[in-house]
Amino acid sequence: MIRIRFFKVHQDRVERLVSWGEELAARREEVLATFDQETMQREAAFLIATTSGPVMVYVMEAEDLVHRLRNT
Repeated sequence: MIRIRFFKVHQDRVERLVSWGEELAARREEVLATFDQETMQREAAFLIATTSGPVMVYVMEAEDLVHRLRNT
């Protein structure tokens, strides 16, 4: 199952969000181990500049999305 969510991001939080993404990339092995525990297959986040301010598009795919969402 795939779930897509959109989050408005306050401009003063963009740098922190980018740092979080970099941290996850640096800790890839830990992230993949967590994915296994949560039945997560794929996850992606995109930061998009819009005329109304930054928006994060968050996409997740999991075998059991209900289980994944209840346990986070």
